[in-house]
Amino acid sequence: MTVISSNDSKENRVRTLEMGAMDFMAKPIDEELLVAYVSNRLAYKRELEQAIVIDELTQIYNRKFMESQIKLFIKHHQQNKEHFSIAIIDLDYFKKVNDTYGHLVGDEVLKGFASLVKELKGAEAIACRFGGEEFVILMPRTTKKEAFIFIEKLRTSMEKKIFTANGTSFHVTFSSGIAEATSTNLHPKKMLEEADQALYTAKQLGRNQTIIFDNIAAVEKRKVKIKIVVIDDVYIIRDLITNHFKHLEENEDYMIETLAYPDGISFLEANWYDPECKYIILLDWILPKMDGIEVLSKIREQHASSNVIVSMLTSRVGEEYVMKAFINGADDYIVKPFNVVEVSERIIRLIHQMFL
Repeated sequence: MTVISSNDSKENRVRTLEMGAMDFMAKPIDEELLVAYVSNRLAYKRELEQAIVIDELTQIYNRKFMESQIKLFIKHHQQNKEHFSIAIIDLDYFKKVNDTYGHLVGDEVLKGFASLVKELKGAEAIACRFGGEEFVILMPRTTKKEAFIFIEKLRTSMEKKIFTANGTSFHVTFSSGIAEATSTNLHPKKMLEEADQALYTAKQLGRNQTIIFDNIAAVEKRKVKIKIVVIDDVYIIRDLITNHFKHLEENEDYMIETLAYPDGISFLEANWYDPECKYIILLDWILPKMDGIEVLSKIREQHASSNVIVSMLTSRVGEEYVMKAFINGADDYIVKPFNVVEVSERIIRLIHQMFL
């Protein structure tokens, strides 16, 4: 509020400001000055409002704005029976991005995802940062099926997006849960709980997928398909590992298949990748024609650790080799000679940590 008065005394100005006015203008008022003053204050008001509702890092809406909009869309649904859906999105294994590449790179991933959402979403959809690596997308006049189509388009685009750090490339995926407004969930907390339950189911089923809340009961507990790939020019090592896993007891959460290649070129030229599977690759460092680090770099150009774990299998010891492996995208480092049982136990731990 600005007070305009012909009494331009110091006492009157002080009293005006003490009573809560933002500014004081003395009469008579110059018209040009008044126009400039109003324009300045309107611009300041817009900037202030933006700062209140916009997440500083990602430049999309924040949680406070999201909560106000959910209430508004629920009200519209109650009045006009307009469809309204929400999606909660969680970036898969984001902690590993921070741990591997640092928090500054993690921030770039968050900004990159937010930018992708803004690029792909419709004019009415509202993207919000829910907190950390979680996001909420509000979709007015959108059914759960329409929401699913959009979120899947976003998911596949994110899966292909390339991020870089320390001269290496990597990918990040996300899991998502969707809920649509119905007669039984017309409350912000209830809708968010339903979307969150669907998100939890997506994570339980292996991540990098979208689940609609209504479909949770119909979704069977699917076993995660895991392929263990051994790339080593020594036949005995390939045979030792593949035979060991062939004879493991069946597990209720996952099933394992083994593949083996004598060199990196034959592996890369093979049609080895199946998006329905998760992979653990045991990669020898010293290979003919193309060494293991080159193969690792080729893998990371296309596949993130959320789907493909790479463990260097090598006789090279020393901190410089370990660091080089991790910088180029390795997830684990196993030194030869090794005990196949110990390697097996290590792989099972990785499966539980990364895929279940």
